[in-house]
Formats: sequence, C-alpha cells, structure tokens
Amino acid sequence: MDTAANSQRESDNEFRRGRLAALGRAVRETTGLRAVVQLPSEANVWMLYVCESFAGDAPSAYVACTKVEETWWFVWPTGRLIGPADDVMGAAQKVAEGPRNSPRTSRNRDAVAG
Repeated sequence: MDTAANSQRESDNEFRRGRLAALGRAVRETTGLRAVVQLPSEANVWMLYVCESFAGDAPSAYVACTKVEETWWFVWPTGRLIGPADDVMGAAQKVAEGPRNSPRTSRNRDAVAG
C-alpha cells in the first residue's frame, strides 16, 4: 500500500476517534448514559460503546463514525444514520433515543466498515 493511502487512513482513523470521543462526552453530559471509545477486535475500527451502566447486563450499543458520500456521519452498526458528525449534540440526543428511531437508506447500508 502506498504512503499516501496509509496517511489518509491514519488521518481518517484519528478524525473518527476524535468525533466519537466528542460524542461520548456529549452523551455522558446530556443523557446520563455511559460511553467510552473502543477499538473492538472484531470490527477493527474505532467505535463508541454506549450503555446505561458498565456493570451487569445493562442494554448497550455501539456507534460508528464513517464517511458517506464525502460527509462524516455517526451510524448504528445496522447502517442506520444517527446524524452528521459535526452535530455532536443532536447525535447525542438520538443515541439516547436508540437505533429504532433512526432513518436507514440504501446508500449507508454498508457504511459502518468505513
């Protein structure tokens, strides 16, 4: 792989991680949910783990950040859009509502892989 492609991938990964960290802060501050940025081995991409509590069997979800048609979006692993990555506060509220209330389009179906 060439150096330019590696550099772009690293840049995208840092952007993704930064946006997810900002979303995690907003989720914790505005919703009372717990949130932490992780690199799950099965996904090999930065994701935000969100749950009611880090203890026990509390319901949980992952949130990804990926580029769809040149725009960065927060998305559920199902491909459902949460919101643009530049609207952290709006996305935090949608995360609190859960994935069932988010729109799904054919263009973002495979977007989570980034």
